[in-house]
Amino acid sequence: MKIRRLPNTDLARFAVMSTDAKWHALRHHKAGWAKFSYQPVRKLIPDLLNAKVGFFERADKTPFYQIEKLLWKNCKRGDYELKQNLLIANAIRLMVERTNVEAKCESFGEFPLRIGDSTRFWEHMITRLDGGYVVPFFDFRRQKGITGTSKKFVFSMMHEHIRVANPDYESLGLAIMKFPTIDEESRGYSFDICNEDKLFTFDELDMMIRETYDIWALVLAERAEEAHRHDAGAGGGFI
Repeated sequence: MKIRRLPNTDLARFAVMSTDAKWHALRHHKAGWAKFSYQPVRKLIPDLLNAKVGFFERADKTPFYQIEKLLWKNCKRGDYELKQNLLIANAIRLMVERTNVEAKCESFGEFPLRIGDSTRFWEHMITRLDGGYVVPFFDFRRQKGITGTSKKFVFSMMHEHIRVANPDYESLGLAIMKFPTIDEESRGYSFDICNEDKLFTFDELDMMIRETYDIWALVLAERAEEAHRHDAGAGGGFI
């Protein structure tokens, strides 16, 4: 049975839980189709930040009407998805204008998972923020986002995959960019900067991810067995 990859934000939330809490959370986790996705606006982060590509600088920032056109084209799940993606796009553009944040595209690869898939907790870019250079992760969720110990998990993943694996990046800072709801028509922005407190080791991260996916596989097997029993029971009897 193919094991569905958990969304990276949910993986960060579940991985830091105790074993019993993981079982409870994963049994209540709804996998599959969601009401909407932030993937359309996530793909436009380099454009919204006017990111440099290699040694070439973008001459002018991407006009916002072009951002709107791309979101309108790529938001396939209706007006609600388009609205939520536009709210994030507006918040990012406001952040850029107010903080003068700059960015350069930089590929850091992805973190391989044992299920034959991969995940990442970073954008493929380096940003200049408050005079320092940081690798950002954009958390767009209004609820069930990166908070508490899950922030330590995300920073640890970034640290191990980017800074430990490549000494050229060891001086880079790490940041989680969040976009809290102001009201139904607007989102704000805030930054969580890694303060270099004790992070999880690679072995600790590996253990947490391994246990999370081991439990997730068993939960999916439970669901498949339950669905099989339900289908068998609904098949009717002898005529």
